[in-house]
Amino acid sequence: MKSEYTPQKILIPLDGSEYSKRAVQLAGNLGVHLKENLSGITLLHVTPTSYLSRRTGYIDFRVEDLKQSNAFKKLKDQYIEEKISPFLNEGEKILRDSGIGVRIEKLVADGDPAEEIVRIAGEEKFSTIIMGRRGLSGMKSFFLGSVTVRVTGHAFCNVIIVPLDAKIEFRNILIATDGSRYSNAAASQAMNIAKHNGANLIAVSVVPSELLSPLDIVQSEMQRELINEEEIKEAEKNVKYVKELAEKEGLNVHGFILAGKPYDAIIDTAKKKDVDLIVIGSHGKTGFEKFLVGSVAERVIILSPCAVLVVKMLREI
Repeated sequence: MKSEYTPQKILIPLDGSEYSKRAVQLAGNLGVHLKENLSGITLLHVTPTSYLSRRTGYIDFRVEDLKQSNAFKKLKDQYIEEKISPFLNEGEKILRDSGIGVRIEKLVADGDPAEEIVRIAGEEKFSTIIMGRRGLSGMKSFFLGSVTVRVTGHAFCNVIIVPLDAKIEFRNILIATDGSRYSNAAASQAMNIAKHNGANLIAVSVVPSELLSPLDIVQSEMQRELINEEEIKEAEKNVKYVKELAEKEGLNVHGFILAGKPYDAIIDTAKKKDVDLIVIGSHGKTGFEKFLVGSVAERVIILSPCAVLVVKMLREI
């Protein structure tokens, strides 16, 4: 396994909400522990104004002319100074107070928020996006569907989603593994974060089942016969693989073989083990190469009590 944590270039979308502020706080904690492996942080705000004008411009071409006028530019600059710069500056202060010493850039763009976040992350080659789970809309389902899940699904880099009540330290990290190349990459990321933070690791592999509540197979031998034996062996192999890699890195790791609905088992374990960060691959072993609505990763993002790192970037381990 490659134990080096590659230099991180972090993008943090902000909208002035408490959710995005929490994302900045978590980024500060993560960045401090990355030390020399952190190359830079960009605070980004996307206003949706041009998203509308781009799609209505064919109706009245004066929209584009207005945008180029000095009066419009003056109004836009005033809006940025009064409404956007304060929370971008606050984000920078939070990062500096956390001990971040690398360059921090502040960027304002306009367009569809999810599209712009993904575009900027790709063009500027960011390695990680850290964002709040909800925004100022106050509409949980709207935000999750329109921004968070869309960014997670379409970005080519890793994405950390931060709930409002998420802890910002990394003491207990849960790795969800199914033996796929994406979960192996997730294990690599989790181990590197654990090494930089002195965290404990919890490796979980879930045998899919329609059980009403997650079942610890190891602790429930009497019900083991209810689960497919081959799937149990596969789950045991997955956990053993992660444990052996982690132990070689000198990390403290515990493994659990569970049965039930994968997202239920992952969330249940996170709650019971006081997990601070769940690390999960964006794709599983289903053969699909897209992050699908209704997937395990999406459900974990929506329901998790703690921050979730969805690993999109494959790394050799």
